[in-house]
Amino acid sequence: MPPLVRWKHEVLSRLDSLAQKARQCRQYLEINELRQLDDNEDFTSAWQRVRDLFPEGFHPDRANDLQRHARFAMPHDFEDIELHDIPAIRRAVEAYGRKPSIRERLDALTLDASVSDALHPLIKDACVDHVKERQYTLACQAAIAVVMNELRRLSKSQTDGDKLIQRVIGVQPNKVAFSPCSTDNEKSITQGLKMIAQGLYKGVRNPIAHGRTDVDKLEAIQVMITCSLLVSRLRFVDQ
Repeated sequence: MPPLVRWKHEVLSRLDSLAQKARQCRQYLEINELRQLDDNEDFTSAWQRVRDLFPEGFHPDRANDLQRHARFAMPHDFEDIELHDIPAIRRAVEAYGRKPSIRERLDALTLDASVSDALHPLIKDACVDHVKERQYTLACQAAIAVVMNELRRLSKSQTDGDKLIQRVIGVQPNKVAFSPCSTDNEKSITQGLKMIAQGLYKGVRNPIAHGRTDVDKLEAIQVMITCSLLVSRLRFVDQ
């Protein structure tokens, strides 16, 4: 067995054991109606043995969260360790030593200059705190709300949703558009981006409003950039 494969096998095996310990600690606290685990030396020692196997420079996502949860040692802390912290660390271990996929590289994006510069200021102000808190569904909702609010502001319309998009965006004079609409190409731009606005509302906003919760960071950033494109192009069609 190659050394890297052997290392991954050992670390993943210990993480599985740690997840089981976290579950047992939570169950013990809940059964005995205890607020906090007074003696968590066994758990923290097991976690330290896992960390001792990490190579230099390897800092998996949520490792610090696990450390903090282990310190507080309350029922919800052990639940977070089992359901969120350890799965994230497992993914980092599994990915270690191999070239990341395009999706993994995109998913690692943060709102640093390279991403932040692509966002319209209104989108950035509405969404940045949600992204920092990993509230990606809220970030998508906020970005689409900016588009809808700008449509209402420019058109003076009080309608909402797809009706608003259908009613106020067009290629005729005094309609809200995404281009000057003076040539066939420009009209195509507005017609095409209008369809994207409808798609965002129907395909992203509505499912979230009806309970969708599985939006990840990559999708949230994509939605914010798309909304930034729409907001930055909004204008009136001249007479």
